[in-house]
Amino acid sequence: MAALEIGPADRPIGVIFSHANGFDARLYTSILEPVAALTRILAIDLRGHGRTSLPTVTEGRESWNDLRDDLLAVMTETDVEDVVLAGHSMGATSSLLAAVAAPGRVRSLVLFEPVILEGGEGGRGGRALGPSRCRIVGRSRCGRGGRDRTRLSSAPAARVRCSAW
Repeated sequence: MAALEIGPADRPIGVIFSHANGFDARLYTSILEPVAALTRILAIDLRGHGRTSLPTVTEGRESWNDLRDDLLAVMTETDVEDVVLAGHSMGATSSLLAAVAAPGRVRSLVLFEPVILEGGEGGRGGRALGPSRCRIVGRSRCGRGGRDRTRLSSAPAARVRCSAW
C-alpha cells in the first residue's frame, strides 16, 4: 500500500487520511499541509488507486470491508494508537468502518461526505443516505472563528468534540 507522509517525521502519526473514489492521496496535499504543521499525517492510497498495487474487485462488490481491512492493516503496521481517522467519501466510510472495528485505537473521526448505507452489515443490501435522511443531534460553536460544527448521528448528543484545525 502506498502512502504520503506529511508533517514532522519526529512526531508520531496523528492522522491517517483516506481519499475519495477515483482520487489519490496526492490530490489532498494542499489541504493536508496546513494541518501537518500541527501533527504528522499519513495519507494512504486505497486499493485500486494512486500508487497502491493492491488489486480491487468492483464486480459484485457488496461492501467496503476490504478497504476497512487495509486501513486496519496500516494501523497495525505503523503501530498507531489514539489516532484520528479522516477521509473523504469512500475514504470517510472506510475510516468509519475501521473505527467501529478498532474503537480503542481511534481517538476521533473527521469525515467529509461519507457514504452511509442504510441496512445490512457493511452496507450490504442498503441504500445511500443523504443529508435529508440524517438527523442533527448536536451542534456547537467552537474552533477558530467560532464556526458551527454539526454532529449527525442517531445516538444521543452528549458532547461534540472540536479540534483546533
